[in-house]
Amino acid sequence: MTPHIRHSAAFVIVAMVASVGCGAGFTDKANSTLATSLAATNAARDQFVAWDKAHQKELVDQAATRDAAEGALKSYRAKRGPVLKAFTAVYTAIATAAAAIPLVDKGIKHETDLVPLLSDVAAAALVVKEAYGAITKGP
Repeated sequence: MTPHIRHSAAFVIVAMVASVGCGAGFTDKANSTLATSLAATNAARDQFVAWDKAHQKELVDQAATRDAAEGALKSYRAKRGPVLKAFTAVYTAIATAAAAIPLVDKGIKHETDLVPLLSDVAAAALVVKEAYGAITKGP
């Protein structure tokens, strides 16, 4: 994931959550926010998967023995866990917010109930950014 993508994905989501206001078109804005969030998350995931594959290959290529390669991969995969959990959290937050939109449209929930869910999407996206940054700064 390039620095530009890491930063823009998280900050686009934060800016869009901040722009969603109550009133006419609220759920349209929320849907747009979630669509953008999903697209940004998918792009970040795709870039992470490509980096992850290359990084694991690099670990194996640098190892002198099979045991060393297995040890390096085991260690790396333990460090990779928070990134995978963070992606799961973003997708869960997006799905939760998306499921609430029809309830707002039907009047079962109020628009103000949706705002924290959209904020959760932004917060989860920032965790992905931080977790990915932490793993790429490693030794």
